Amino acid sequence: MATLSDQERNALRGSLERLLADHAGEADVRRVMETPSGYDPDLWLRLAEMGIVGLIIDSAHGGSGAGPVELEMVMECAGAALLCSPFLASGVLAAHLLAGLGDQEAAARHLPGIAAGTTVATVALTDDQGLWTPESVAVRATRAGDIEVLDGVSSYVLHGQNADLVFVLANAADGPAVFEVDPRTAGVAITPLPTFDHTLRLARLTCDGAGCRRLDAQGSVWDAVRRALD
Repeated sequence: MATLSDQERNALRGSLERLLADHAGEADVRRVMETPSGYDPDLWLRLAEMGIVGLIIDSAHGGSGAGPVELEMVMECAGAALLCSPFLASGVLAAHLLAGLGDQEAAARHLPGIAAGTTVATVALTDDQGLWTPESVAVRATRAGDIEVLDGVSSYVLHGQNADLVFVLANAADGPAVFEVDPRTAGVAITPLPTFDHTLRLARLTCDGAGCRRLDAQGSVWDAVRRALD
Protein backbone atom coordinates (compact mmCIF):
# COMPACT_ATOMS: atom_id res chain seq x y z
CA MET A 1 0.00 0.00 0.00
CA ALA A 2 1.12 3.56 -0.70
CA THR A 3 2.14 6.12 1.88
CA LEU A 4 1.85 9.90 1.86
CA SER A 5 4.77 12.29 1.87
CA ASP A 6 5.96 13.67 5.22
CA GLN A 7 4.39 17.04 4.35
CA GLU A 8 1.05 15.45 3.47
CA ARG A 9 1.13 13.28 6.59
CA ASN A 10 1.87 16.20 8.89
CA ALA A 11 -0.87 18.29 7.30
CA LEU A 12 -3.35 15.44 7.71
CA ARG A 13 -2.44 14.94 11.36
CA GLY A 14 -2.75 18.66 12.10
CA SER A 15 -6.16 18.90 10.42
CA LEU A 16 -7.44 15.79 12.19
CA GLU A 17 -6.24 16.93 15.61
CA ARG A 18 -7.94 20.31 15.15
CA LEU A 19 -11.19 18.69 14.04
CA LEU A 20 -11.22 16.31 16.99
CA ALA A 21 -10.34 19.10 19.42
CA ASP A 22 -13.33 21.09 18.15
CA HIS A 23 -15.89 18.27 17.85
CA ALA A 24 -14.71 15.31 19.94
CA GLY A 25 -13.79 16.78 23.30
CA GLU A 26 -14.65 15.05 26.56
CA ALA A 27 -18.14 16.56 26.73
CA ASP A 28 -18.83 15.54 23.14
CA VAL A 29 -17.65 11.98 23.74
CA ARG A 30 -19.74 11.60 26.90
CA ARG A 31 -22.82 12.86 25.04
CA VAL A 32 -22.35 10.84 21.86
CA MET A 33 -21.45 7.54 23.51
CA GLU A 34 -24.85 7.41 25.21
CA THR A 35 -26.84 7.91 21.99
CA PRO A 36 -28.42 4.89 20.26
CA SER A 37 -25.95 4.95 17.36
CA GLY A 38 -22.92 5.79 19.47
CA TYR A 39 -21.42 8.18 16.94
CA ASP A 40 -21.98 11.70 15.58
CA PRO A 41 -23.15 11.55 11.92
CA ASP A 42 -22.07 15.13 11.26
CA LEU A 43 -18.54 14.49 12.53
CA TRP A 44 -18.48 11.25 10.56
CA LEU A 45 -19.13 13.13 7.32
CA ARG A 46 -16.49 15.73 8.23
CA LEU A 47 -14.01 12.89 8.68
CA ALA A 48 -15.01 11.54 5.28
CA GLU A 49 -14.58 14.93 3.63
CA MET A 50 -11.09 15.14 5.15
CA GLY A 51 -10.21 11.78 3.62
CA ILE A 52 -10.02 9.91 6.93
CA VAL A 53 -12.87 7.45 6.34
CA GLY A 54 -11.42 6.48 2.95
CA LEU A 55 -7.84 6.65 4.19
CA ILE A 56 -6.69 3.23 2.96
CA ILE A 57 -9.12 3.02 0.03
CA ASP A 58 -7.53 3.41 -3.39
CA SER A 59 -7.91 6.81 -5.02
CA ALA A 60 -9.61 5.12 -7.99
CA HIS A 61 -12.54 4.47 -5.64
CA GLY A 62 -12.58 7.91 -4.02
CA GLY A 63 -10.17 7.17 -1.18
CA SER A 64 -6.92 8.74 -0.05
CA GLY A 65 -4.77 5.81 -1.14
CA ALA A 66 -2.71 5.91 2.05
CA GLY A 67 -1.05 3.04 3.84
CA PRO A 68 -0.34 1.51 7.25
CA VAL A 69 1.86 4.37 8.44
CA GLU A 70 -0.99 6.84 8.00
CA LEU A 71 -3.50 4.39 9.45
CA GLU A 72 -1.41 4.05 12.60
CA MET A 73 -1.18 7.84 12.86
CA VAL A 74 -4.94 8.30 12.49
CA MET A 75 -5.65 5.57 15.03
CA GLU A 76 -3.33 7.27 17.52
CA CYS A 77 -5.26 10.53 17.11
CA ALA A 78 -8.62 8.76 17.33
CA GLY A 79 -7.56 6.86 20.43
CA ALA A 80 -6.27 9.97 22.14
CA ALA A 81 -9.65 11.63 21.58
CA LEU A 82 -11.67 8.48 22.44
CA LEU A 83 -13.37 9.07 19.08
CA CYS A 84 -16.80 7.44 18.79
CA SER A 85 -17.11 6.32 15.17
CA PRO A 86 -17.47 3.26 12.92
CA PHE A 87 -14.08 3.96 11.31
CA LEU A 88 -12.46 0.66 12.32
CA ALA A 89 -15.51 -1.28 11.16
CA SER A 90 -16.14 0.51 7.87
CA GLY A 91 -13.02 2.33 6.73
CA VAL A 92 -10.57 -0.34 7.86
CA LEU A 93 -11.97 -3.87 8.23
CA ALA A 94 -14.74 -3.76 5.61
CA ALA A 95 -12.74 -1.68 3.13
CA HIS A 96 -9.62 -3.82 3.45
CA LEU A 97 -11.52 -7.10 3.22
CA LEU A 98 -13.44 -5.99 0.15
CA ALA A 99 -10.32 -4.76 -1.61
CA GLY A 100 -8.37 -7.85 -0.59
CA LEU A 101 -10.90 -10.28 -2.04
CA GLY A 102 -10.27 -8.85 -5.50
CA ASP A 103 -13.89 -8.58 -6.65
CA GLN A 104 -13.49 -5.50 -8.82
CA GLU A 105 -17.18 -5.11 -9.60
CA ALA A 106 -18.14 -5.18 -5.91
CA ALA A 107 -15.29 -2.83 -5.05
CA ALA A 108 -16.51 -0.34 -7.65
CA ARG A 109 -20.05 -0.56 -6.23
CA HIS A 110 -19.22 -0.20 -2.56
CA LEU A 111 -15.83 1.42 -1.92
CA PRO A 112 -16.80 4.93 -3.13
CA GLY A 113 -19.75 5.02 -0.70
CA ILE A 114 -17.60 3.69 2.13
CA ALA A 115 -14.93 6.33 1.43
CA ALA A 116 -17.56 9.09 1.30
CA GLY A 117 -19.06 7.98 4.61
CA THR A 118 -22.49 7.55 3.04
CA THR A 119 -22.27 3.76 3.42
CA VAL A 120 -21.35 2.36 6.83
CA ALA A 121 -20.05 -1.16 6.27
CA THR A 122 -18.85 -3.82 8.65
CA VAL A 123 -17.73 -7.44 8.73
CA ALA A 124 -19.22 -10.50 10.45
CA LEU A 125 -16.47 -13.06 10.96
CA THR A 126 -16.79 -15.03 14.19
CA ASP A 127 -19.23 -16.83 16.49
CA ASP A 128 -20.19 -16.24 20.11
CA GLN A 129 -16.77 -17.46 21.28
CA GLY A 130 -15.12 -14.63 19.39
CA LEU A 131 -12.17 -16.60 18.03
CA TRP A 132 -10.57 -15.46 14.78
CA THR A 133 -10.26 -18.94 13.28
CA PRO A 134 -11.91 -20.80 10.39
CA GLU A 135 -13.48 -23.17 12.92
CA SER A 136 -15.32 -20.25 14.56
CA VAL A 137 -17.34 -19.40 11.46
CA ALA A 138 -20.93 -20.28 12.42
CA VAL A 139 -22.80 -19.09 9.33
CA ARG A 140 -23.47 -21.47 6.43
CA ALA A 141 -24.48 -20.75 2.86
CA THR A 142 -26.80 -23.10 0.98
CA ARG A 143 -28.55 -23.08 -2.36
CA ALA A 144 -32.23 -22.21 -2.45
CA GLY A 145 -33.23 -22.57 -6.06
CA ASP A 146 -31.21 -20.11 -8.10
CA ILE A 147 -29.88 -18.16 -5.12
CA GLU A 148 -27.76 -18.73 -2.03
CA VAL A 149 -29.09 -18.00 1.45
CA LEU A 150 -27.40 -17.70 4.83
CA ASP A 151 -28.24 -19.36 8.12
CA GLY A 152 -26.44 -19.07 11.44
CA VAL A 153 -25.01 -16.56 13.86
CA SER A 154 -22.09 -14.14 13.79
CA SER A 155 -21.19 -12.20 16.90
CA TYR A 156 -19.12 -9.20 18.03
CA VAL A 157 -19.95 -7.37 14.79
CA LEU A 158 -18.48 -3.89 15.07
CA HIS A 159 -21.20 -1.26 14.59
CA GLY A 160 -23.53 -3.93 13.25
CA GLN A 161 -26.53 -1.93 14.48
CA ASN A 162 -25.38 1.06 12.39
CA ALA A 163 -24.37 -0.78 9.25
CA ASP A 164 -25.88 -0.24 5.81
CA LEU A 165 -23.89 -3.20 4.51
CA VAL A 166 -22.42 -6.30 6.16
CA PHE A 167 -19.78 -8.58 4.66
CA VAL A 168 -20.54 -11.99 6.17
CA LEU A 169 -18.02 -14.82 6.23
CA ALA A 170 -19.81 -18.15 5.76
CA ASN A 171 -19.09 -21.78 5.02
CA ALA A 172 -20.33 -22.69 1.54
CA ALA A 173 -20.31 -26.05 -0.20
CA ASP A 174 -17.01 -25.16 -1.88
CA GLY A 175 -15.35 -23.68 1.21
CA PRO A 176 -15.35 -20.31 2.99
CA ALA A 177 -16.88 -17.40 1.11
CA VAL A 178 -17.82 -13.80 1.82
CA PHE A 179 -21.33 -12.54 1.10
CA GLU A 180 -22.68 -9.02 1.04
CA VAL A 181 -25.86 -8.68 3.07
CA ASP A 182 -28.29 -5.80 3.46
CA PRO A 183 -29.12 -5.83 7.20
CA ARG A 184 -32.67 -4.70 6.38
CA THR A 185 -33.41 -7.75 4.26
CA ALA A 186 -35.81 -10.46 5.39
CA GLY A 187 -34.19 -13.17 7.49
CA VAL A 188 -31.60 -10.87 9.08
CA ALA A 189 -31.78 -9.84 12.74
CA ILE A 190 -29.23 -7.61 14.45
CA THR A 191 -29.18 -7.48 18.24
CA PRO A 192 -27.01 -4.93 20.10
CA LEU A 193 -24.56 -6.46 22.58
CA PRO A 194 -23.59 -4.86 25.90
CA THR A 195 -20.10 -3.36 26.03
CA PHE A 196 -17.94 -2.30 28.96
CA ASP A 197 -16.58 0.51 26.76
CA HIS A 198 -19.52 2.74 25.85
CA THR A 199 -17.57 4.38 23.03
CA LEU A 200 -17.81 1.05 21.18
CA ARG A 201 -20.77 -0.63 19.49
CA LEU A 202 -21.03 -4.40 19.02
CA ALA A 203 -23.90 -6.52 17.72
CA ARG A 204 -24.95 -10.12 17.10
CA LEU A 205 -26.13 -10.96 13.59
CA THR A 206 -28.56 -13.83 13.07
CA CYS A 207 -29.36 -15.11 9.59
CA ASP A 208 -32.41 -17.28 8.92
CA GLY A 209 -32.64 -17.95 5.21
CA ALA A 210 -31.25 -14.47 4.52
CA GLY A 211 -30.76 -13.41 0.93
CA CYS A 212 -27.20 -12.47 0.02
CA ARG A 213 -24.77 -11.89 -2.81
CA ARG A 214 -21.50 -13.81 -3.00
CA LEU A 215 -18.32 -11.84 -3.57
CA ASP A 216 -16.13 -13.18 -6.35
CA ALA A 217 -12.90 -13.85 -4.48
CA GLN A 218 -9.82 -14.00 -6.70
CA GLY A 219 -7.77 -15.98 -4.20
CA SER A 220 -7.97 -17.60 -0.78
CA VAL A 221 -10.90 -16.15 1.16
CA TRP A 222 -9.39 -16.95 4.53
CA ASP A 223 -6.10 -15.27 3.56
CA ALA A 224 -8.05 -12.10 2.70
CA VAL A 225 -9.86 -12.28 6.06
CA ARG A 226 -6.58 -12.81 7.91
CA ARG A 227 -4.93 -9.84 6.18
CA ALA A 228 -7.89 -7.62 7.07
CA LEU A 229 -7.66 -8.71 10.70
CA ASP A 230 -3.90 -8.11 10.71
